Amino acid sequence: AEDGVESVSALTARLRGELAQRFGHVGVRGEIGEWTRAASGHVYLSLKDATARLSAVIWRSSAARLAPRDLAVGTEVIAHGRIDVYAPRGTYALQVDRLTIAGRGDLHARFERLKEELRSRGWFDA
Repeated sequence: AEDGVESVSALTARLRGELAQRFGHVGVRGEIGEWTRAASGHVYLSLKDATARLSAVIWRSSAARLAPRDLAVGTEVIAHGRIDVYAPRGTYALQVDRLTIAGRGDLHARFERLKEELRSRGWFDA
């Protein structure tokens, strides 16, 4: 191999190790951007704020305990877990091991206010 040049797999493995070592267990607050319960039983979701989005996953073994059926887009949550790299796609995600509802998020509240304002102006009339 060329000096200083790594394979994609080697670099990805190194990034995975660095993320795990540097960040360890983290807590993050954000609004649920979207979520889906896969046929496998895993729950895939995104957490977002005004300027960033973070992919997250709740594994099937924890989904019944952590992801209530009424989980909703716009709900503000606090998620705890570990950052991991999924090598086949070259993406990182928070593997959630604890999730608490913090309330309706600010982004969602602003969206609902805007919808109501536009509705009052007749923009949604058929």
